[in-house]
Amino acid sequence: MNIFEGMKVVFSGPSSEHITKYVNEFWKISGELRLALGEKGYYLDEYLSKILEVLARLDLGTVGEIANNVCWSIMGDCYVLCETESDKEKSEFFDMVKEYIDTHPVNFEHKHTRCEFYAANILIKHLNVFSDKVKCSYRKNLLSGIDYIVSDKMYERISYLIGEKRMEILNEKLCEAFVFGPAMMAVTQQIVIRVIQMLCYRDPESSKQLYQFMLEGQPNE
Repeated sequence: MNIFEGMKVVFSGPSSEHITKYVNEFWKISGELRLALGEKGYYLDEYLSKILEVLARLDLGTVGEIANNVCWSIMGDCYVLCETESDKEKSEFFDMVKEYIDTHPVNFEHKHTRCEFYAANILIKHLNVFSDKVKCSYRKNLLSGIDYIVSDKMYERISYLIGEKRMEILNEKLCEAFVFGPAMMAVTQQIVIRVIQMLCYRDPESSKQLYQFMLEGQPNE
């Protein structure tokens, strides 16, 4: 059968039933801790307030858009270097792109084919670099206003009163309930999807899609 049989490759993920269960467990444990803290229960309120504010900012749509922008920056550099759009603005990755193109000659006649082919290979070869760039941009632009000091202080105060082990369990349950789709997974998948789209580009001269040239041994290292 093909990989899309049953669509598991696309729609597999955490069980909705398990997520609901984890959320309920989290509320139960949080309530028990708050009760154990007595008149200091507001410590937990303040701690959870800061943590949930952070989680509320984890917008996977935004992080995917940042990843998209990186991909188009690489493509733009390829257009400049392949003399398709010489007036296009260069990205911060321009030198990296130039080095790859200079050291990996290909014999495609059409400039668009060269651009698509080069961009796809550069994105895969330096996937770690581009993922780190997205992560830094995401943290700087969306998570810069988080008050880590307050949440750390509340964690320490609560741990002193009821024991750090119980706080560790709370954090584990919190992650099970609310943080089951890491942002960097979305970043990597978005970049790889763009690479696949580039490799599906059809060369006007040969009528072949670019992935076929990969199979034939075009330089991609």
